[in-house]
Amino acid sequence: MASSPAILNPSLDLSRKPWILPPVQRHWIAVLGCLAFVCFTSTTLMSGYHTQFVVDDVWKALFGNWHNDWRGMANGDGRKVGHFLGYGLVGLIFRNAWQHTLSARAVRLGRTLANSRLMILAALMSVFSIFVVASADELHQCFLPQRVGSFGDVLRDTFGALFLNLVLLAYHAYRRPAAAHLWSPEGYPAE
Repeated sequence: MASSPAILNPSLDLSRKPWILPPVQRHWIAVLGCLAFVCFTSTTLMSGYHTQFVVDDVWKALFGNWHNDWRGMANGDGRKVGHFLGYGLVGLIFRNAWQHTLSARAVRLGRTLANSRLMILAALMSVFSIFVVASADELHQCFLPQRVGSFGDVLRDTFGALFLNLVLLAYHAYRRPAAAHLWSPEGYPAE
């Protein structure tokens, strides 16, 4: 009985499962999921006209008929906050994917990037990616009934991504000095 040449090949890694994606690709799958969500929210179904029905029902359940005239303002302001926070979170997912991609690229080229430099570059690429996606989204909405493309929404989306990326960078900058003091330059625990 003959053995398969694949089993005898020492360079063949049989421990790797073909259905498990490499780490960099896994992070971009999350980005694709976010982009699918952006595409869904860019439809006529998610227009202000349709979300007003949801706001009306929730308002009546919570407050009854108290200040019914505020429902339109709550819908409009809620949509603006949703743009800021929603695209801000998508920006963080983009940053994560860009950071892993840039890190893998640097390793492949035999270079090392400082972690802070890598994070800043990934954050900048994330904000630019959100600007491009938000611009395409608003341009698409110009051609839909009950939707209006707005450059104000593009700016709101971009500033949401910029704000949350800056919060994350500040958090990492705050955390780093605390961890740096635990170890001496020689690599031994500080006394």
